[in-house]
Amino acid sequence: MTKRVARNLRGVLLAAAGWVAVAGAAPGQVLHADGPLPSFEVASIRPSDPNSTLRGVDDSIGLYRVWKEPIRILIEIAYGISDENQLTGGPSWIISKMYDIDAREEAATAEALKKLSRAQQQEQTGLMLQALLADRFKLKVRHETRTISVLTMTLAKGGLKMTPSPKPPPGSHPPVGRVTNRVTTSDQKTELELVGTNMPLASFTRTLANQPPLQGLSVVDETELKGNYDFTLRYAVQNGVSASAPEDDLYSAVEQQLGLKLTSQKRPIQVLVIESIEMPSEN
Repeated sequence: MTKRVARNLRGVLLAAAGWVAVAGAAPGQVLHADGPLPSFEVASIRPSDPNSTLRGVDDSIGLYRVWKEPIRILIEIAYGISDENQLTGGPSWIISKMYDIDAREEAATAEALKKLSRAQQQEQTGLMLQALLADRFKLKVRHETRTISVLTMTLAKGGLKMTPSPKPPPGSHPPVGRVTNRVTTSDQKTELELVGTNMPLASFTRTLANQPPLQGLSVVDETELKGNYDFTLRYAVQNGVSASAPEDDLYSAVEQQLGLKLTSQKRPIQVLVIESIEMPSEN
């Protein structure tokens, strides 16, 4: 079930930078290394200013920066987790406490990263985050495989109706995928419109899982499609579930508007269990 990253030129680059090949994170899997973890050259970790309005992650090559994010989010990024059901355990502060992080890569590492694809860059940065979490937060985890009810996402009859996102100019940093929501409420129902830009399907599964009718049910991408996409999805809910009209149903909207089919299945997924974690050490 594990999908191993291809070697060849990439393997040469990774070896030169002191990196290792990785396994995962395919749908339902967790990113992990086949050898010792690479690491940042230096990192600063501090509690966030509660009055700051700046929040997010900038994974630009050379300096990885985090503003006002909980450590649970960093764990999900580090292990390539796109489904919240794949991460369990840990104290409440990994969600409630916010941190700022500046982590710098060695110059040689940054240069080698520039020669990799965007997906490969994210894999290697994820492994460096794993090392940072283990070192500064004393994070210890274990991997389990559990069989759970999920929704598989496959191509519907007629093919994909999403629009491929424009490719960035050579050498430029790809834009981050985003979804904006517009909600319109009336006495009869609540209408929702989701507009996505530059979204990989693996990330879109989490957007779907967070929609009220699905109530956090895991969505697994089985389309095998690569690349990023733009889309608009419209549906409606009544009291938290899909509205009764056929055109309002989320499942129907996903199939008719996006060309994707959601089907209930039992699937084994890899789960990351937090065994222990501590407040971060001093810088």
